[in-house]
Amino acid sequence: MLKTRLMFAIAAIALGTTIAFAVTSPDFQRVLANPAAFHGKRVTLVGVAEVTNNEFWIYPDAFSAKKGDFTKAVFVMRDPKGPLYKELNKHWLKISGTVDAKARLPLGYGPCAISLDQVELLRSR
Repeated sequence: MLKTRLMFAIAAIALGTTIAFAVTSPDFQRVLANPAAFHGKRVTLVGVAEVTNNEFWIYPDAFSAKKGDFTKAVFVMRDPKGPLYKELNKHWLKISGTVDAKARLPLGYGPCAISLDQVELLRSR
């Protein structure tokens, strides 16, 4: 009985750890791999935000965000008259918007941009 409870406890911890460190939505990797295939399409991405001054990027995972690897990030185009979203910096988000694979990105970095329609702050992972 104790052995069974211990096994269930270990399984629950392992499942919780897997959920806590889930890295991204499946669409994120597909968008990064082939942005042209998503040009003009609405997608929903889950990732970590980097918001500085007027720039807003979303990374597929915390490691890429910490590293600042723009090749693994999507530039988020927000309404210039809207909020800056600085309070979302370094937080996990779920964003929805339209992919622009032809956008001119800051300093020419990144595979594409997404025109922001919706943003949702997720619980810490």
